[in-house]
Amino acid sequence: MRYEDILKDEKLIKYLKAIDANHLSPISHGLNHALGVVRNVKLLAALVNLDNESLNYLKIAALLHDSGMVKGKGKHCQIGAEFANEYLKNKISDEWREKIIKAILHHHEKKDVNSLSLFEHILLFADKSDVTKERVDLKYCEKKKDEMPFISIIEDISYQIKDDTFILTYKVTEERNPSNWDYFPKLDIRTKEFAAKLGLNNYKIRLVK
Repeated sequence: MRYEDILKDEKLIKYLKAIDANHLSPISHGLNHALGVVRNVKLLAALVNLDNESLNYLKIAALLHDSGMVKGKGKHCQIGAEFANEYLKNKISDEWREKIIKAILHHHEKKDVNSLSLFEHILLFADKSDVTKERVDLKYCEKKKDEMPFISIIEDISYQIKDDTFILTYKVTEERNPSNWDYFPKLDIRTKEFAAKLGLNNYKIRLVK
């Protein structure tokens, strides 16, 4: 089964859209976020020269990774893994289904990241670095400007390896101090971990206007 085939499943797309409809939050965990993570895994896969078969199943994992959020954040990794297991049964090989399930199980707050495969770690980092305005309900933000999420100024994302350094770059609409971004410490840790997974000694997070 190809990722493009799953995108044509209207019932699944409706299910993913319902995740945001069921939660009162300005930040998407539904279809918008899923597609953002798919974008990120494609960029990361190209960076590490991942083979096409692995990329196909990684995109499927990205699309389904937060499917458990339809019941809220608690245990959403376990619920999402169970959903993916049932959804993909008899659609793909057992081997790939198991890899996708493991990646979904470990995509959230995995502490022992050294135990993750590259497949699993790409999904985790693609998820954690998906912080662009595509995920933000801008109408919500306009009503509560004092609560404007930092990510609402982030327009695009890119990854690069230069010499011995992994570089995560966000294109922003205005200059702001990252130290005022409450998510930055977690992003910093995850970026450092991913750089180490690639065997790189250095990493950098850039905000570029």
